[in-house]
Amino acid sequence: MPKRSRKHHPLSEQDKLDHRLLSSFRVPVEHALGGRKRLGVMSPPLRNRSGEFDDQTAQLTAGRWNYQIAT
Repeated sequence: MPKRSRKHHPLSEQDKLDHRLLSSFRVPVEHALGGRKRLGVMSPPLRNRSGEFDDQTAQLTAGRWNYQIAT
């Protein structure tokens, strides 16, 4: 969990490095989730809950997003 700076207690250099490391992992994940939502399948609620439809939809959008990144 990232630390917060306070008004009279700024972050130390080590804390800033820790934040930078954490964000280097977080940003690509957030971009990937946003890219999957841009495909328009994962944004609205899934109403068809027959079997494993929601899992297959998530896998399909993840595969489509990975293909888009690769090309």
